[in-house]
Amino acid sequence: MKSKLKIFNDFAEGILPHEASYLLSDNKIRDDEKESILNKVCDNASSLVVSHYFDENIDKRKYTYIKKWITKKLERADVDEYLSYLYITENKILTDTIKPLEEENLLNQIDNFNSTSFYFQKFYELVRVYQDFLLIRFRYQDCKLTEAFLKDNSEFYLKAVEVKEQLFLPLKILPSNILRAALTLNIGKKNY
Repeated sequence: MKSKLKIFNDFAEGILPHEASYLLSDNKIRDDEKESILNKVCDNASSLVVSHYFDENIDKRKYTYIKKWITKKLERADVDEYLSYLYITENKILTDTIKPLEEENLLNQIDNFNSTSFYFQKFYELVRVYQDFLLIRFRYQDCKLTEAFLKDNSEFYLKAVEVKEQLFLPLKILPSNILRAALTLNIGKKNY
C-alpha cells in the first residue's frame, strides 16, 4: 500500500542529525500534533533506522506546515544561502533593481544585525554600498540608520579584516618561498 505521506517521508529522511538538534533547540510550536510530527522527524534523523512512522490520521495541512517551517528555519541558518542573498542584494543595489520590499527587509536587518554573524564583513560592505545608493537618492532618513550601523561596527569590521589578513598571510607567503627555494636549489632547470 502506498503511503499517503510519501512526499513528507522523503523530505523527513533528508534531515541530518545536526539539523534535527538545531530544530529542536528553538522550537516554539504549541500545537501538540505539529510538535509530535517535529519530534518524530528529529528522532528519525538522529537514529540510523526509521523507528517512528508518521500518523496518517493527522491533518495533512499540519505536515505541510511542519515541512515549510523546517525548510524556512534551516534556510535562515544556512550561511551559504545567506552569502548568496548578500551578493544578490548587492547586485540589485548596484544595478538599481532593488524593490521597496527588499529595501525594507535590508533596513530591518541593518537595524537588528548582530556583529557576530558569520558573514559580518560582507554585510558591512553591503551596507556601505547601500549607503551610497541612499545618498544619491537623497534618502537622508535611511542614511542615518546606515551611518549609525557603519559607525557602531567599524571597529568590528576592521578587526574582521585584520583577522582575515592574518589567516591568509601564510598562504600568500608560502608560494613565493617555495619558488625562491626551488630557484636556489636549481630545481626545474634542465641540464643538457
